[in-house]
Amino acid sequence: MPEAAAPERRLRWIAVLVLGLALVSTIVMARQKSLAVVDVHNDALKSVGTIEEAAMAVRVRDFGPDRSIVIGLEWRSEQRKREDARETKDLRRALEGEPGIDRVEEVPLRSDRLTLFEVASNTEAALASEALLDRLRATAERMRPPAARVLVSGQIAGEVAIARAVAEEQQRVLPIVAGVLALLLLLLYRHVMIVAAILVPAGAAVLWTGGLHALAGHAIDPLSSLLEPVLLTVAVATAVHVVEGYLEQRGRGLAPAHALRRALRELATPAMWTAGTTIAGFLTLVPSEIPAVSRFGAYAAIGVALASLMSFTLSPAILLLAVRRSAHGRDRARGPRHRAFFRRVAARIHRRRRALTIATAGLFIAAALCLPRLRVDTDPVDILPASHAFRGDLDRIEALGVHVTRFDLVLGGRSRDITSIFDARVARVLDAVRGLEACGGLGGVPRSSASGTVLGPLLATVEGSAALAKFFDEVEATARAKGVDDAVATGTLVRVARDSQRLVVSRLEGLVLMSAALFLVFWLAFRSALLAALALVPNLLPAALIHAALAASGEALNVATAMIGSTMLGIVVDDTIHFVHRFQLARSTGKTARVAVVDALHRVGPAISITSIALVAGFLASLAGTLSTTRDFGWIAAATIALALVADLIVLPALLMSGRSAKLVPGRVVTAHSASEARVPA
Repeated sequence: MPEAAAPERRLRWIAVLVLGLALVSTIVMARQKSLAVVDVHNDALKSVGTIEEAAMAVRVRDFGPDRSIVIGLEWRSEQRKREDARETKDLRRALEGEPGIDRVEEVPLRSDRLTLFEVASNTEAALASEALLDRLRATAERMRPPAARVLVSGQIAGEVAIARAVAEEQQRVLPIVAGVLALLLLLLYRHVMIVAAILVPAGAAVLWTGGLHALAGHAIDPLSSLLEPVLLTVAVATAVHVVEGYLEQRGRGLAPAHALRRALRELATPAMWTAGTTIAGFLTLVPSEIPAVSRFGAYAAIGVALASLMSFTLSPAILLLAVRRSAHGRDRARGPRHRAFFRRVAARIHRRRRALTIATAGLFIAAALCLPRLRVDTDPVDILPASHAFRGDLDRIEALGVHVTRFDLVLGGRSRDITSIFDARVARVLDAVRGLEACGGLGGVPRSSASGTVLGPLLATVEGSAALAKFFDEVEATARAKGVDDAVATGTLVRVARDSQRLVVSRLEGLVLMSAALFLVFWLAFRSALLAALALVPNLLPAALIHAALAASGEALNVATAMIGSTMLGIVVDDTIHFVHRFQLARSTGKTARVAVVDALHRVGPAISITSIALVAGFLASLAGTLSTTRDFGWIAAATIALALVADLIVLPALLMSGRSAKLVPGRVVTAHSASEARVPA
């Protein structure tokens, strides 16, 4: 007895050592993560290596960065605006006297109740921009006429508002998601240490990924704030499979150490493929021209690899040390009654397998008909909740008939044939552009640079990235028609509008490439082209239905939801791999397709159900966030995973029990034994 106990004692000491090392290293990475700064200017959401980036470089070279703040005064009446003209001039002088200000210009308006000043800053530092904005707001409130209300808008104000909201979101959402998952797992397992065995490796993977992100010098942006809840839910799903495998082996009467060895050995192959496909799904985001999207994909892939490593080291260590007894209630659930339930489920699916196959094909056809109507609409301001102070000020300015969606038209950036701001061609171009239906007039005073280029600040009255992108093309075409061939529309508004259109195209292409890559991975994993094709169906169906629903409802994709397709495809395939792997093992022993489906449902059905429920709960908890990127990503991801679970438990078994797939045994010939077993009712 002492000899038998010695190896287990050694394993327990190893488990203590592993947990100790993990604790120390995770504390270090958590400390590094806490030092991360916020991307105040949202530079990560702007494309690189594009024509828009080159145009912005010309603008910055000749006129400096677009660092403007709009300070507005809303008057009770036109009469009070005239009476308080002197106080308005005093406010302008006070703004001009603030440190860090280059110039203050009154924006030409056709409004009787609104005065707007464009305040140009000469500082680029993030913290300086925040401090400057707060100082200007305080000065405006102190110097405002009694009959006026201060409104703050403009480039810096929007960037600072989004950056602060992102920082608050990151601190709010992750604890809520973790709490929801902990409560759900506690209800399912009724064992605190089993919950710890699932959440500890997931939390460690999140902290390590965040630490690496900060260590690389990357700032927090609206997409990286999504990374933590996404990784937490994915890591929980991985750890659940380890725990379920352990409980299954304990239910068979194995000692803890032997149960862990058996569970990890059986999980090794499917876990390798599931981690690989999830990583591949995230890596499809890396080639994006938008740094925030590319970094999200890269660090999510790193996080998934860390989650798999942590789940196969920390979870077993906690189970070995703290979970000495099996969960008897769950063991009973795995008995004959449990298998009988899945036998009845399989029988019903078998009777309706042809109808389910036809219905699945019909859903794909319906989705294909809706997809051409899919559109994109990305506006950084829409990230903020409607109740946010910045959006309130912006909406109030627009309600008074003034649009502050400003962009710049740079003239003469390459040919340099324009030498004066009074050049007749410049006047003709600006007049022609101002005459366009979607143009709200000048957004400031035109300026010229020493190199001869001219910058014309303009206002756009349309909303939505698709309409704006079309308008900017029209502006450039109008300038070319007036003889200025090198006129370029530039500014943050231009980059966001054109980047959003580019993003959707690249994400749809990424979804196609991801599907092709998954087919190859499935083919390698299952050694069967037919099984690979069947395994794709329950994973492509949710993505097709979600995108079709968005298209049919008129909802537009944004920078967060555009990533759903390839990202979720990499996540939802995990359950399919576990199911088909178990199905194959049963078929290789000579069991019929129907019996193999029952075996797969019995062995991995609970695990994939729990992981999917955990993922859905985790993503739904993201609805507690206030940013639209968090909320939209959360509910669409939850809906995708719920549909994938239904497809894995109903559609996939129907396909596996239909036609040629029912006779297929990868890597072997159907024997007389398996043929006779086919006559035995499941």
